[in-house]
Amino acid sequence: MTNSRFVLVGLAVVAAGLLVSCSTCGSIEASDYDQTCSTASDCVGVAEGDSCKGLFCVDCANAAINVSAQAEYESALQSINGATGICPCPANPTVACDAGVCVLN
Repeated sequence: MTNSRFVLVGLAVVAAGLLVSCSTCGSIEASDYDQTCSTASDCVGVAEGDSCKGLFCVDCANAAINVSAQAEYESALQSINGATGICPCPANPTVACDAGVCVLN
């Protein structure tokens, strides 16, 4: 089997798995958690996304929440099924507190 055929077969298996797993997929939104802050140290970067809309890279920060909500966020993240995974992410952005709200720079 050539390398390209092997890759195509592998992608087909992954795609089939994603279709099956999307029946129990889920999403996570930073806005569902406390995002208030006084300083940047009150904030932590988190990943938000939807595991039914493609691969949800759980390790790539694209939003920020208050550190006090991190345990609740992590618990919710563990309950998400579907297409989740660890991805090679660009350098994580820094967190900041902008007008009392945790954000990423």
